[in-house]
Amino acid sequence: MTEELRLKFDSPQALEDFAADLALFARPGMVLLLQGDLGAGKSTFARAFIRSLADGDTSFEIPSPTFTFVQTYDETRIPAAHADLYRLRSEQEVDELGFDDLLNTSVLLVEWPELIMERTCTDRLLVQLEG
Repeated sequence: MTEELRLKFDSPQALEDFAADLALFARPGMVLLLQGDLGAGKSTFARAFIRSLADGDTSFEIPSPTFTFVQTYDETRIPAAHADLYRLRSEQEVDELGFDDLLNTSVLLVEWPELIMERTCTDRLLVQLEG
């Protein structure tokens, strides 16, 4: 089942606070599909969410997955993965990243999720960010 949130924030801090609060409810198998135009705050949301899973540790490094496609975090309260599918062109490329394995073991945050919108995930939330 997919739930959908359309969100617009007054400031980057408000976006980060919301993402950090949402992370309190995270569990393995949960998928957050992050949509929005360039600069809407998808990466900011993902970083704040993952940092919250690391107990708010501001020194915890959260690199962008833009060039690696997926960054995984096993040092957090629960395993997490952050994917950026912007440069991928097919579902086969998504499969090569081990997407299904991540679904079973981690909370998964996906930027530019259009290639996987039809995949069956039992616990997913579409977060539409508006700049």
